[in-house]
Amino acid sequence: MRLIRRSARIAGRVLADPFAYRRDPGRPPTDHPRVGLVGFYGYGNYGDELFLEALTSAFGPSVDIQSLMGPAWEHLPPLRRGVLDSDVVVIGGGDLLRPWARTRYFRPVLLSRPVFVAGLGIPMWGGTTPGVVDDLRKFYRHRNLRGIATRDEGSAAWIRDNLDPKVPVRVTPDLVCSLDLPPVQRPAGPPIFGVAVRRRDTPDDLTHVRRLCEKAVSMGYRLRRIILANGRVREHDIEATAGLGFQDTELISTSDLDEISRAIGECSVFATMKFHGVVVATMYGVTPIAMMPTTKTRNFIADVGRPELLTHFSAEDLPDHLLPEMPPIAQSVRDRLHDGATAYLRDLRADVLATAAHGYAPVGSAKRR
Repeated sequence: MRLIRRSARIAGRVLADPFAYRRDPGRPPTDHPRVGLVGFYGYGNYGDELFLEALTSAFGPSVDIQSLMGPAWEHLPPLRRGVLDSDVVVIGGGDLLRPWARTRYFRPVLLSRPVFVAGLGIPMWGGTTPGVVDDLRKFYRHRNLRGIATRDEGSAAWIRDNLDPKVPVRVTPDLVCSLDLPPVQRPAGPPIFGVAVRRRDTPDDLTHVRRLCEKAVSMGYRLRRIILANGRVREHDIEATAGLGFQDTELISTSDLDEISRAIGECSVFATMKFHGVVVATMYGVTPIAMMPTTKTRNFIADVGRPELLTHFSAEDLPDHLLPEMPPIAQSVRDRLHDGATAYLRDLRADVLATAAHGYAPVGSAKRR
C-alpha cells in the first residue's frame, strides 16, 4: 500500500509538470547566474527575512535570485523545475539541519546542481535519529556539495564528526552581522527598554518577563514592545505580545524590516526571546538580554564574551539581569562580527560566479563542462 501511494504521488507530480521531468539538459557557462535559494523565507520571521536580505545584498545585480521554497500561498515553480532552471543552489539560513527529523531543505533533487550551504546552525536539543543522519551524510558527501559554512564552531564540529563531508567546513559569524543596518538616532527623553516575545505551540508563562518590564519602568525606562516579524508570523507574535500586557505602552508592529530594526536600534536595552533580536541589538550597540538560551543564542553570547546577558524568560531572577549600568557589546567585537560575515559572503559570491562560469553537465553526459 505504501508503494502504491508513493507511486501515485510521483505520477501526480510528473503529470502536473511533465516539463520538469525531462532529461536534465545541464546549464551553459554564464557570467550572470541564476541562484536557486533554499531556506525558511516568505513566512515573515524577522531573522530569516534579514538573512535573505544579507544574501541578496551580497550577491548584487550580477546574480539573479529565485526562491525554490516558500509558503503554500506563494506561486513558485515545482521544486525540480526550479532546481533545473538554476545554475547554482544556495541553502541558507539558521536551524535548517535538524539531526532528528527529515526536512525539505536537504532533498536529493537539490544536488542536481552545484550546492553551497551558507550560515547553517544546528540545534542540538532534539538528539539524533540514525536514519536521518545517514541521509544527511549522503547529501553532505555528494560531489555536487561545493561549500559549507556554519555560524558557530559547535555546528561545524557536528558536521565534521557525523557527516564526514568531502569539502572543508568554514565557521563564520551569523550572516545578518554583515548587514549595514538603517541608521538611528536615539530619541530625546527617557531611555527605551525594548521587549520582544514570540508565540509558540504552547503559550508561555510570561510572568517573569512582565516583572522585568515593571522593573525597567521603575528605573525610568520607557517601555517599547516590538514585534519581530512581518507577514504570517507577525500575526502570531502579536498574539503573544498581547499576553504580556502593558497595552498602554508603545507597540512597534510593521511589515517594514528597516522599521523593526530601527525600533531595536533606538533602545538602550533590549530583552528578546528571538535570536536575531539579540544579533541586531548587538550590532547596534544596544545591550541585549537574551531570554531564550537556545544553542544558537548560547554560542553567539559566548562569542561576544558576555555570558551574563544569557537567561531564560521563565527564570525567577530574570529581573536581576537589568542593572543600573548595562554596557553595550564592545565595538571591536561588533567590527569582528561584521567583517567576518562580510568576508564570507564576498567569498561565497566569488565561488558562485566561478562555478557558474564553468557551466554544469549532469553526471553521465557526453560532455563535461
